Amino acid sequence: MQIHLLTGFVCCMLLVSTAACQHASPGHAADGAPHAVDTVAYTYSRIESIEPGCVPDTSRYGYNCTNITVDYPVFTSEGRTVDADSLNAWMQVKLVSTMDPDSSFTTIEELVDGWMNEYLEAKKAYPDHSMPWYIDRDVDILLNQDGFLAVRIHDNTYTGGAHPNYFSSLYSIRVPELTEVTLDDVLVPGHLPELTRIAEKYFRTARGLEPDESLERRGFWFEGGIFKLNENYTFTEEGINFFFNNYEITAYAGGPTEFVVPYGAIGDLIPPGSPLQALILAGASPSGK
Repeated sequence: MQIHLLTGFVCCMLLVSTAACQHASPGHAADGAPHAVDTVAYTYSRIESIEPGCVPDTSRYGYNCTNITVDYPVFTSEGRTVDADSLNAWMQVKLVSTMDPDSSFTTIEELVDGWMNEYLEAKKAYPDHSMPWYIDRDVDILLNQDGFLAVRIHDNTYTGGAHPNYFSSLYSIRVPELTEVTLDDVLVPGHLPELTRIAEKYFRTARGLEPDESLERRGFWFEGGIFKLNENYTFTEEGINFFFNNYEITAYAGGPTEFVVPYGAIGDLIPPGSPLQALILAGASPSGK
């Protein structure tokens, strides 16, 4: 789902902090202190905007008021050869474009103001149908080791309709080069058919499917009933983490699908000198451990 935002500034409550708040995602620093990790150091910041003039009902988690909350890491160069400004700029681009690749916004502040402005315009146009909207967007650091930075941007959004929508985007970047990492960068040429064959086993396990059970009859939308990998993946300490979002391969009621293909299962696809070798040999450590 794409959210098309209107431009313009809205005079609304805007709170910015450099510490994660009490309902930040798992793995966030509770006190805002820098994470002492191998690839890059960071603290967490929050931007929150609440509908002007609305008083949140804490018993309802504030969702009686239209609101947007963004929790995200702010990277620093402490003791590391990394261009923190460029890394933070990359993070900002991902945060504003994860639900709308054509977004014209370049900062989180612009996103927050524009989205709230869209709601207020909709409320003005349809005063009898103005249910509160919300966006909870947060970033989890999945891996921060041996020159890898892996992140998950998760979005919980309601802009009207029968139910909220949930969306996760996965990314991997090499530091200090600041280049995004793809399967082609770390696996042997021509890896896709064999990787797909192996990955299907883990997909079926995650969905509780028998090895020869029809994907089509179980409600999955793969073309021709043949399993296919998507491009929403990242590299973790255990293996390659794939994520299929709601509506991507099955109905909303079927939910998202997430699974990990262990590095040990694809050893023949990892060539000597692959950046993955450093993770495997060193025993990668996830953020906060």
